[in-house]
Parts: sequence; structure tokens; C-alpha cells
Amino acid sequence: MQKIVYHQVLLLESKMDASPKLWQDMREGYLRVSTIRVCDLILDSLALGVEPVSLVNNNYPILDSLIMEVYSGKEFEVVPEPGPPMFQVNYFSSSSRP
Repeated sequence: MQKIVYHQVLLLESKMDASPKLWQDMREGYLRVSTIRVCDLILDSLALGVEPVSLVNNNYPILDSLIMEVYSGKEFEVVPEPGPPMFQVNYFSSSSRP
């Protein structure tokens, strides 16, 4: 079982790493790097002797959701520009400001 998990995680990591968008400041690049990080954690845990079944049970939902988000094609939500300030500044005030 350990060999199967090792090869599957290594295959997923290589698929996520084989993209020119990996280190770009895009949503897909961020999610690909996050997926690679989870894969590295799984591979390190396997090397430490953690049971493969527990690794699959704990990390498969995380990897599945990350992979679905990578291939969704969405972009980051842009924060709208703030509107005009809703207060007035009194530039002629005699009180000192910190």
C-alpha cells in the first residue's frame, strides 16, 4: 500500500509542477504550489513511517478540493476600489494630532 500511495502522490506532484503558471501570481499558480506542499508533506510522512491508509484518509479530501480548484479556471476575486471617504478632514484645526 505504501508503494501505491508513494507513486500516486509523486505522479500528482509532477503533474502540478509541470505548468508554466506555477510561480506566477495567479490563482492557479497559488493552488498548484499549495497542492505540491501537501504532496511533499505526505511523502515526508511516508518516509517517517506513518500508515498510508491514515494519510489517504486525512489528506485525500484536501488534495481533491485543491485539484478541483486548480482546474476550475477561476481567477482571484478583485477587491473593489474604495469609494470616496465618508468624513471631512478639518485641515485648519488647532488640536494636535498624534
